[in-house]
Amino acid sequence: MTVLDSSISGSTVSSSPSTKRSDMKRVVLEDTPGTLPPLATLKCAVCSEYLKAPVTLPCLHTGCHSCFVKQAGPFSPIPEGTNKPLPPASFPCPVCDEDASVPRDPGAISTDTRLERLIELIQETRHLCDNCGEIAEVSCSVCTSSMCSGCFSSTHAAPVFQSHVAQPLESAKLAQLSNCSEHGSQLEFWCDNCSKGVCQVCLLKGSHKGHSYTPVREVRNAVYISVKNSLKSAMSFKREIEAAKAQVEQEISILSAQHQQVCDEIDGNFEKIEAAVKARRAALLQDAKELRSAKERSLNSQKESIERAIMDVSDAIERSMALVNYSNDLELVERQSVVENRLRQMTKQDFPKDPCESGSLSVALFSHINAAVAGYGAVRGTPVAAATAHKHQLEKLVSEADKILSYSRAKDQSADGSKVTVEQATSATGDGSYCTIM
Repeated sequence: MTVLDSSISGSTVSSSPSTKRSDMKRVVLEDTPGTLPPLATLKCAVCSEYLKAPVTLPCLHTGCHSCFVKQAGPFSPIPEGTNKPLPPASFPCPVCDEDASVPRDPGAISTDTRLERLIELIQETRHLCDNCGEIAEVSCSVCTSSMCSGCFSSTHAAPVFQSHVAQPLESAKLAQLSNCSEHGSQLEFWCDNCSKGVCQVCLLKGSHKGHSYTPVREVRNAVYISVKNSLKSAMSFKREIEAAKAQVEQEISILSAQHQQVCDEIDGNFEKIEAAVKARRAALLQDAKELRSAKERSLNSQKESIERAIMDVSDAIERSMALVNYSNDLELVERQSVVENRLRQMTKQDFPKDPCESGSLSVALFSHINAAVAGYGAVRGTPVAAATAHKHQLEKLVSEADKILSYSRAKDQSADGSKVTVEQATSATGDGSYCTIM
């Protein structure tokens, strides 16, 4: 961190905001790619057109300022003469539904200059060579002239031009620094006192004179490392939830296979039983189906929740990487906190990483027909989410068992002549004579 003195005054400073394109100094970033980001990231989430007065929300989704204001709807008019500012336009993000707000007054917004610059580049369909007037192919990294390949080679053949490098027009445009709205010079420095981008004139004789400053390039390098670390954490988190999704899908597959096996066992065993127990067989099949459905609903619900989390973190990672790769130094510095806040928010999501249900499903069967036929068999694997509902289901099954037993009271006698009650039939344990739904 340094304090500006007259040592930088030797640099040429343009104080006119109408500086010609060919006279504009450009800084080439070694890590700036020569291609544009996906076009979808440059279109409004509301109107689907190229962004106008683009605004980036804390969730990293973007849209036109006017579209976001329309999303918020009307507001109560402010009485004349009160000089109160317009209330902010609050609305749910049209992409992820998170709460957001923007100033209603167009003059109060801070538009995303990175997006404006990229959209301008998209809309420029052809550039002409500054030397011959043909279609330009490259831009000089030092003198910023746009030229065809032939003119660049011929005009830069002398040894004095060895440091001049031909770069794709898109790379030059992407690396171009923003200009100071007050002095027209490039915002090449970061004011450490005010935490904003400033130009040389601001530091020499403007409102930031005497302030500590750091070249934006140096600040950008530190921010770049910080954002990269945040991206690394977000990517690690994404891998964890993808692994959790794989486990859930595996349990769903196991559940489906074992459900079929259980149904086969039930059918095979009940074929040996007289017509009196067919109603119970149907009940067990239905029970197995409902257990599978209940567990599957829980697992699918968890899967959908994980998929939403994957989509959210993937979206945040994609947009953060786009900002890292297609921002100039100042733009990345200015949006560091927004990007890192979003990435931290994504990685702090709390969700069960283990499947909420087991895919295990089995049935307990026995071979003796007796007074407990109404409680015959058991489909195991009650879903956690359905425990309360299943209690009522059991009560209903016991009631149905009473009806079945009433048809064969004469056969309900035990060896000592006592009656076997439904409660006894449904609570007997482990010897294979009776069992209960689990």
